[in-house]
Order: sequence, then C-alpha cells, then structure tokens
Amino acid sequence: MREETFSIPLGDGKNLYGRINYGDDYERYDRAVIFCHGLSGHMYEHLYMTARVFFPAQGFDTIRFNFYSEEQDARRITECNVALHAEDLKKVLAYFAERYHDLFVVGHSYGGLAIVMANAPEVVAASLWDGTFIPFAEHEGFSASWFFNKELSEHIVSWQPTMRVVGSKFYEESRTFTCERMTALAQQFTKPVQVLAAGAFLENVPYQEKLFEKLAAEDKEYVVIDGASHGFNEGDAVFELLENTLNWFERFDA
Repeated sequence: MREETFSIPLGDGKNLYGRINYGDDYERYDRAVIFCHGLSGHMYEHLYMTARVFFPAQGFDTIRFNFYSEEQDARRITECNVALHAEDLKKVLAYFAERYHDLFVVGHSYGGLAIVMANAPEVVAASLWDGTFIPFAEHEGFSASWFFNKELSEHIVSWQPTMRVVGSKFYEESRTFTCERMTALAQQFTKPVQVLAAGAFLENVPYQEKLFEKLAAEDKEYVVIDGASHGFNEGDAVFELLENTLNWFERFDA
C-alpha cells in the first residue's frame, strides 16, 4: 500500500489536509472512496485506518481528510459546524472529480449528515455509517450532554469516555435540527445511499430507521450491524461494516 498527502485551499485563508492510499501493484485506480469523519473525530480513527488497507485491495483508492486539524492554516473545531463541513466536502469532491471517474462517499455520525447536507452532484453513491439524524432541538435526552464552559467561552460535550470541546457553533447549529429540518435535508438527497446502523446503539436505531425512510433516493439500502456500538469497535464489526459498504459501492461501478 502506498500513501500520499494532499492539501486543498478552502478559499478563506484556510487549507484542508488529507491522505490518499492506493495499492502497490498498479498505477492508480479511477475510482475512490472519500471518508468524512464525525464530530470530534479525525482521519486516523480505526474505521478509516482499516478502510485505507481494505479498499485498495478491492480496487478503490481511499481519500481521508480532517475537517479541522493542527496545521497552522487549518480550521479549528471551534470554527466549524456541519454546514461548513458540507461546504468543505463540496470542495474536496470538486478537487478530486478531475482525478477520478467515480467518487463514492462514506460518512460516520455527523460526517453522514455533512454528506446529506452537501448533496453534491459528483457523488456516485453514499454509505452513511450510523449517520446523524437526531432532531437535537427537540430531543432533550441527546441534548443533555452539552455544557457551556465560561472559562473557555465555548461549549463542551460529555461523550464517554471523555468530555470534548466542540465549540458553540456546533451547539447553536444543533438547536436548528428539528424533525422538520432533518426530514427536509433527507428528502433532498436522491443519490443512491446505504444506511448502516449500529445495532447495539439502541437509542439511535429508531433514528437510523427514520433516516432510511426519509431519504429521497429511489435506490437505497438499510443494514444493521448487530452488536456494534456507534464506533463499530466490537469484534469484527468494522469488517462487517466495510464488507457491506464494498458490496454496495460495487453495484455502481461504471
């Protein structure tokens, strides 16, 4: 497996940084999978590090990037919200559209919502890995984990095992995620789309079912990964996740 780095100018003095992985026994493939991490996530999580090996062996390049990162001219998490992630994803897709014939996208958690919000024409097909579809503005149980920190003047969220600074822009945006708005976002998305639900995240399964129901795509698939938490950390869950994603994308190989 080989790897190269890239950066993309975002047009506001910021740059986005990422990595492309491809196999050793060919020049380049003409199809690639782009991965969008979730809120507080990054491109080095085990999901993407495993995928960067798995997909090149099956004839796909992989493209990972950070929506925010430590480089001096990169975005910081407190500067972001999902709408901005969606705009940055559009720039990533436009950048690679000249390089690849087929672009597939994967989004985990808030990364899935970013894909739906972007609704980009370059996408051949999408896979949403336990993608966010929770109406936070109307669901106090999920909203209770957000706190305002006066010293930082930012919001933090208590997601086990640690609290994380995610910023007030994310929190304020979450207050706009009503059932009506989430439904409207899903109903604008017509690209072929797969919803992969984490079966052990019982509180979220109904929202995965609702996401699948509301997505406007005529060609769509719903799969539950039994025993998997939101991070797909248990046993062989990540490999079941990747196999299902591969099988879905292979259907649309031009």
